Amino acid sequence: SPVVDLSTSAANIVLNGAGGNVSLISDSALTSYSTTYDRIYSAGGSLTLAPYSAGNTIGVGVTGQTITVTSAILAGTDTVFGNGGKFTAFVFGSSAQTGNISLAGAITDGGTNPAAITFAGPVLLTAATSITTTNKPITFNTTLDGSFGLTVNPGTSTTNFAANVGSGTTLTSITVSGGAINLAGNFSTTGNQSWNSTITLTGNAGLIVKSSSGQLSFGANSIIDVKTYALTLSADSFSFNASSLFKSTANSNAGALQVMPYTIS
Repeated sequence: SPVVDLSTSAANIVLNGAGGNVSLISDSALTSYSTTYDRIYSAGGSLTLAPYSAGNTIGVGVTGQTITVTSAILAGTDTVFGNGGKFTAFVFGSSAQTGNISLAGAITDGGTNPAAITFAGPVLLTAATSITTTNKPITFNTTLDGSFGLTVNPGTSTTNFAANVGSGTTLTSITVSGGAINLAGNFSTTGNQSWNSTITLTGNAGLIVKSSSGQLSFGANSIIDVKTYALTLSADSFSFNASSLFKSTANSNAGALQVMPYTIS
């Protein structure tokens, strides 16, 4: 399918991606578009929204950023974006972005418009955040920080974490369920971490609860394959369902598991 890439610092772009992928790289607010005349859509394609200047910001569920993504854009009901053909994937930010993608509240594809969601730039939680899709992947390509709780559920699809979570500002909690999880990096919280999915390591990882009041728990659906990587579990309280399982399916059986208390007296 065709790929349309646009790079502009001005708004008022109207296009039909005809099923291809559309990239809108702009420092203009999405509210600059005319809801009467402007249309940006591509039925079955993906929409990438990123600031033209790397230091600028994106907000999903958060206002006051360079680019603000509304729930209507994600649901495919916006009068400009997706009006004419709904996108089935969204990519926010870029690998070159240094400004944060701020998240808050309930972020969802709306159910009637199943769409994958990828955060390609650094993510900052500004309030408690839940991210849900209707059986489509949810991906974090780089760091995720913020002193709030995060809940993620991709339905029967996959959650992908490719970098550290809570390494800059520790999260209060993490709950991940549904589908499968691809995991790399260290995950730090001051409170509970709850994992209830099949987990495959794609790099060395650590799940760390940094308080005596928090618990690291694994539900009945937690089957963790460390492959050839090392997984460290560090907390003062653990909960393992009888059906949870840790293993290595690598031919070399080179994977490693370390379980240790966070507080060492």
